[in-house]
Amino acid sequence: MAVLKEIMTERLMLNQIEQHDSAAYFELFSHARVMEYYGDSKLMQLKQAEDWIDRVSDQFHHQLGYRYAIRLKTGQVIGSFGVNRILEIDEEYGVLIGYALHPEHWQKGYMSEVLSRMLIELKTQPLFARTISFALAEVYPDNQRSIHLLHKHGFSAVESSIVAQIQFNLEISARHIFQLRWCA
Repeated sequence: MAVLKEIMTERLMLNQIEQHDSAAYFELFSHARVMEYYGDSKLMQLKQAEDWIDRVSDQFHHQLGYRYAIRLKTGQVIGSFGVNRILEIDEEYGVLIGYALHPEHWQKGYMSEVLSRMLIELKTQPLFARTISFALAEVYPDNQRSIHLLHKHGFSAVESSIVAQIQFNLEISARHIFQLRWCA
């Protein structure tokens, strides 16, 4: 069975999420401040975290996307980053990314470090034999920290989020769409 390759940054390691991480992900996805802008209901039982880990593992094995554990170098899980979907528009491939970080680790530059490294990965390495040309992120308008992070890394707001949601076959929602394109 294939595993996600481990990726190291200056302060973090990104690797496969395993079932033994379920308590950490239960804590993350049941935290009110994390879930305020996540777009899903907060977890109420550990079993939901275990099921989520099974789903992200299946997603990777079916080559539909992936989800990395974000860990301190000690191994402690502090968040996740992933490709939620692979998109095909006009014979180009792109990705819809998503991320979450435990509030104890906000404002430390960790997610910027992760996003910087993962964008390099997406720009330079094929994803399931596909060359990726762009990345999208969906963000609630009140989530100013995430909007700032995306702008810092070159993303720009798509003019009409509803039109973009239809074009990219995304769920129609109040979230705004941000895009970064690197290949024409």
